[in-house]
Amino acid sequence: MGTPSNESSVATMAAAKQVMGKRDIRYFWLRDETNRPLACIASDKDEETLHFSLAIHNLKDKFNKQLGKSVALARLQGNGHARFTSSFPVSQNIKKELLTRIATGNGFGKDVIPESVRNAAQFRLDNYKDKNAVTVM
Repeated sequence: MGTPSNESSVATMAAAKQVMGKRDIRYFWLRDETNRPLACIASDKDEETLHFSLAIHNLKDKFNKQLGKSVALARLQGNGHARFTSSFPVSQNIKKELLTRIATGNGFGKDVIPESVRNAAQFRLDNYKDKNAVTVM
């Protein structure tokens, strides 16, 4: 993800907010089994479609949360980068659907997403706990 100044990252985020308006942009960080951050995922939904993008962290670089958000948001907007769009009903569990698509490469192509990121998504899926699930004792 490189190491540009925080000032440029903040400026990019401010510009992005103006373009996206009042949209509900959500972020989460995909982490591996050791809790090391591997990617920032930005998502935005309209009535029927979820749009999402990835900013993959290069482990050679120092982790920078603000920069990851900035890159993921820029990609979500389609600013010179690929915009990854998925069409599934937004009433489903969005986070679980995103993890599944990343783990399988569905919507991106397996060669696009590094194996470490796909494995981390699969690990999170294997250990996923649905907050809305009811436990019967």
